[in-house]
Amino acid sequence: MKKTNPKWRWSGSNYLLSLAALILLTFGCQSGGSESSANHVSGEKDRFPHKVEVSHSIGFDVSYHQNYKLLHIFRHYNDQVDTLTYTLLQRGTEDPGLENPVISVPVEKIVSLSTTHLGFFNLLDAFDELIGVETGQYVSSQKVKDMLAAGTVKEMSPSGPLNVESVINEGTEVVIAVGYPNSQNESFQQLERVGIPVLLNADWQELDLLGRAEWVKLLNGDKSL
Repeated sequence: MKKTNPKWRWSGSNYLLSLAALILLTFGCQSGGSESSANHVSGEKDRFPHKVEVSHSIGFDVSYHQNYKLLHIFRHYNDQVDTLTYTLLQRGTEDPGLENPVISVPVEKIVSLSTTHLGFFNLLDAFDELIGVETGQYVSSQKVKDMLAAGTVKEMSPSGPLNVESVINEGTEVVIAVGYPNSQNESFQQLERVGIPVLLNADWQELDLLGRAEWVKLLNGDKSL
């Protein structure tokens, strides 16, 4: 399904890379691939007219199916390959009943547990969807600092371990963290047991910078996912 052979900073020479990712996001997803067309029933409203096409990443892919899309995250770690799939369901439409975690899209409440992901939110002007970060200690974005001060963004790990109760109480729909699929992190497993999916960004497994840049597309689609 995907080729299986197994650091991006938001500054300096990588500014052009970030710009390239934005161009790919804006223009590269205007037309769907053959799989997208095959899965669209004639006469049905196309729920996703702007389709992401993954060209460089070995870590994830997206396929389109009428009122939902499938997000496939691939694990390339210690010579192991495996796939974790999420159903991204258009809000207000019928769940297809697949045996995958379901995320209603566009997502409205996201917790980001890595400051490296905040550049994605900035690039896509998606701070309205951000409701939590791990800790404010390492946040450099003035926008996020202001949101923390105003209480619109909360610290989810203010004293070290992830406060699972806080994540749940804030009505979080998705948690984004750094890791690889099927992580054995107990806090993540607790969240998944109560229906809060944890998307583990594994851009560090990519073979090149273009592959890493393409992870910004995870937040695509009316600003988020």
